[in-house]
Amino acid sequence: MSYAPVPESSSVEAEPSPSSSAVPKAGITTNGKKWAMTYTPYTTHGECKSASDVMSDIAAIKGKGFTTIRLYGTDCDGLENVGAACKANGMKMIIGVFIKAGEGIAGAGSQVTDIVSWGKAGNWGMVVMIVVGNEAIHQGAADGASLAGFIGECKTAFSAAGASGIPVTTAETVQ
Repeated sequence: MSYAPVPESSSVEAEPSPSSSAVPKAGITTNGKKWAMTYTPYTTHGECKSASDVMSDIAAIKGKGFTTIRLYGTDCDGLENVGAACKANGMKMIIGVFIKAGEGIAGAGSQVTDIVSWGKAGNWGMVVMIVVGNEAIHQGAADGASLAGFIGECKTAFSAAGASGIPVTTAETVQ
């Protein structure tokens, strides 16, 4: 397991104005200079990790000062195992809907259903953001218009399931 802390700056920064130092509305908090770390519940051989291994990993990540775990998708019982580990360690989550090349948006619908069920089971309080389509356009899994429509559908589904107010976004590389 590795992590990448935010690099420390040697420059002196001006004090923020009162309006710019407000706590973000999404409930995003940090512990020092470390906010979120991406985590995938796989072994080095590509198999799904056990719940106890996930629990150990998340505890170690928490011990490094991170407050939030980013999960790309719902595979490997990620919502259940990573969610339980985050809850046990007092951490927040950024959850994702991964759109696979070759499957496209149609193949991602079951993840939305999984997230809705998991969230309705009392887990929305841990979620600070939902990312739909990590690099889906860059990977050729979706075009911009289709992805935008799908994000809107996801946002509607998540809000109807009790996640209103949680930001729903995407992540793409700059080319």
